[in-house]
Amino acid sequence: MNKNDNKDEIFLKEFMNKLFNTIIYNTNEFKENQAECLINSFKIINDKLRRFNDINDIIKLIQNHKNHDIWFSSLNGLFHQCGYMDYYYIDYNKCLNLYLLAIKNEEIL
Repeated sequence: MNKNDNKDEIFLKEFMNKLFNTIIYNTNEFKENQAECLINSFKIINDKLRRFNDINDIIKLIQNHKNHDIWFSSLNGLFHQCGYMDYYYIDYNKCLNLYLLAIKNEEIL
């Protein structure tokens, strides 16, 4: 693993922890505005680690991650649901398929 890969892993772990904490401890806020919580989690961690220019960079990182299907399929579904994929066209079938992939992977584990 090279230095950039290690930084990417650290970023992803902190991003996921921040988003998880937002969902768990601010459930009502998350329910009301998922897109804003997603962006705020990204900004907080990115400001700390100074890794990416915008949220599209993290989307690319997640999509290219070796464990994408296992670790990030539900998060990718959230990106789709919030309109951050496919040029802000929300494909609800794709969202559902990504969430179902997460469930399938959970059953396999």
